[in-house]
Amino acid sequence: MMKEIVVVSGKGGTGKTLVCASFAALAGNAILVDADVEAPNLRLVVGAGRILEEHTHSDSEVARVDTSLCKGCGKCAEVCRFGAVTLDGVAVVDDLSCEGCAACFYTCPEKAIVMEPRINGRWWVAECRYGLIFHGRLEVGEGLSGKLVAVLKERARKQSGNYRLRIVDGPPGIGCPVLAALTGADFVVVVTEPTLSGLHDAERVVGVAQHFGLKVGVCVNKADLNPDMTAKLHNWVAQKRLVWLGELPFDETAYSAMANGTSPVELGGRLAAALQSLYRTVTQHI
Repeated sequence: MMKEIVVVSGKGGTGKTLVCASFAALAGNAILVDADVEAPNLRLVVGAGRILEEHTHSDSEVARVDTSLCKGCGKCAEVCRFGAVTLDGVAVVDDLSCEGCAACFYTCPEKAIVMEPRINGRWWVAECRYGLIFHGRLEVGEGLSGKLVAVLKERARKQSGNYRLRIVDGPPGIGCPVLAALTGADFVVVVTEPTLSGLHDAERVVGVAQHFGLKVGVCVNKADLNPDMTAKLHNWVAQKRLVWLGELPFDETAYSAMANGTSPVELGGRLAAALQSLYRTVTQHI
């Protein structure tokens, strides 16, 4: 069975996507999942190309008014706790404010309101330089990101083919989309940075992963910018009996690589060497 690595952090900007893209390049033929559906960008780095599948995602409803039946009594507006219904001769529903609670639907004496599926997001399966990528995007103002992440992971697990590894670029934080991304992981890579906030956020996401009994390793990105804090992180990892995965040095080539749509590991140099070492260490633990 294909093994799954999930790369997470307690916050954004620590280097998760950099690590995922580099792992994909080193694996050579992998299934990639961009689980950060609120700000997806992995496809930009791994050269997403021909789209194989395109889907809409609907996991909630929105109220619609049949103006031919509406008498403008205003009862729907009275029961709406979100201010989504106003009156302009007839009832008018603001899609962005509507939470799909259906209070108006049940209240309307004329049966002029119906509940229709709302498109919360979209998702795709596409070819990329290193295999296949599954990625999605929430629509503006939509929630329920965890459910879209769950759909992506379920579809990725069903993918057949001779792929070496499944690599998930997790969302930041510790909320519902992170829980969905972590589900079923064989190994969790926590990417942090050598700051007090980096330690704090790593503690939170490690706690979530350990709550579900997942095996966790930690690496420190830009470790050489603050050696004292990196040492504190190393000691914390030892105290928590986590897997110490190593350090990644600060290297400006990372920014140019990502901007040019490639992974830093392909450019050579000390960062590439550190990423290769990180990949070897991770694959030894799955």
